[in-house]
Amino acid sequence: GNNFSLGDSAKIIRYVGSSISETPLFGKRVDVEYRGSGKIVSGPELPSDSITLGNLEVNTTAGLELRKNVVVNDTLRLRSTIYTEPNDSTRYTLTLTSSNNPEFQNPTAEIDGSFRRTNLKADSSKIIFNNIYTYLIFPNEQSKNGATEVTFRVKPRTFPLHQPIANKVRRLISIDARDILGSTVSE
Repeated sequence: GNNFSLGDSAKIIRYVGSSISETPLFGKRVDVEYRGSGKIVSGPELPSDSITLGNLEVNTTAGLELRKNVVVNDTLRLRSTIYTEPNDSTRYTLTLTSSNNPEFQNPTAEIDGSFRRTNLKADSSKIIFNNIYTYLIFPNEQSKNGATEVTFRVKPRTFPLHQPIANKVRRLISIDARDILGSTVSE
């Protein structure tokens, strides 16, 4: 029931079935990893600010459900899915501020919901979003048209079933690009 203090560089490993009742007193940086069989819901182990969380790793069998907006500043590693929308009326956003692409260590791992990238390379390299198949490529700065952040909202299997076609992917994908002032970038 009491807070605990973390050093300037700490790692929290939380297992499926465990809980943390109070928000830790974070140092300068914390890394968080989830492990175990089943799905886990995030708690106060994830910092609410945008600068403290370094690495986020999801090593559960059924994923992680976010209960707030989360900003990752270094590495995002997934063996299973991160869900950013706990229900139809609640949406959170997972943000990655580094130029490191997310590491999908399982072909079925993905980010189900809204995922924002704020460090957009303009060198023709892939900027990976919600899964290994969803990415942007900016060949140069002009191609970004002033965009400083892009958010993809990807919802798998949300379209009605059509005739089965082996190559058809059923996904809802919406893309929102913003400039440094927060205004929408139209192209």
